[in-house]
Amino acid sequence: MKSGRPCREAGAQPGVDLGTATELIQHVLACDPCGGSLAASPGRGLAMLLAGGARAGETAVERILAAAADAGRARLADLVYEMAKACLAADAEFRSRVHADVGPREFALVLGESRIAAARVRAGVRADPLPEALPQASHALRTGEVCLDVLAGIEGESVRRHLAHSAILNQTGRYAESEDCLRGLLGRRLLLSEAIFARQGLARCLLRQGRFEEAGEVCETGLERVPGDFFLNLTALVARVHAEGAASLAGAALRFRASLPELTDAQAGLVRRSAGELAESLARSTGEIEAALGLGGTS
Repeated sequence: MKSGRPCREAGAQPGVDLGTATELIQHVLACDPCGGSLAASPGRGLAMLLAGGARAGETAVERILAAAADAGRARLADLVYEMAKACLAADAEFRSRVHADVGPREFALVLGESRIAAARVRAGVRADPLPEALPQASHALRTGEVCLDVLAGIEGESVRRHLAHSAILNQTGRYAESEDCLRGLLGRRLLLSEAIFARQGLARCLLRQGRFEEAGEVCETGLERVPGDFFLNLTALVARVHAEGAASLAGAALRFRASLPELTDAQAGLVRRSAGELAESLARSTGEIEAALGLGGTS
């Protein structure tokens, strides 16, 4: 590769950012003057781009490629994580208990983007274990685990990966594994949102095992920090009524309504589902439970 001034097409334009890195890389790899110039003396814009990311012995072009690869890995990780969430959403029972304002995109679309991203990323990241399409609902959770295995190969044992995996473990009845995963997360330094998601998951896991008092304690600890959290309040109510019996319904419902005086339609739907389950467990009418929860039931 020859040294020299960069050609007029590329120029030494200040403010080069990762949004234009792909075009810049393609040009540099095909242009001897630009390649030689960048290797010998990066321009001001490139120096700004590379500041703090240089490693001994690397040329400017190698640093640009590394920066682009890092950005590509992050994008690939986001796409694979999105696929795992789509697999969870394909499970009807999980979907009925968790409301998301914005659902995952079409699985095939995200898969296509993931394969393109994987092909552009170096360091041996592979997307070939991923399925060709979203499988039938009966296999969706297993496919979600495959996606999370791929995610671990890209970004390691991240918090979001553990949260998603714990949800799959819970949905497939592997409660001890799910509990261990979530308790391990809660022993780490987490963002508040991450800690609340972990507590929601742990409370659901304990509730499914019939460990109602423990589930309630997990909720109460979370509610000390976010008293208006819908899922923690609802799970706390259900756990208390199961643990203490029908006599506790009025007090638990009063506290729930005070914490959440207004519900969205989606939240009201989840409360009605819980009311139906409580009615069956307590041998009461669903309408009675709904009325206590402020849903206007009359039957």
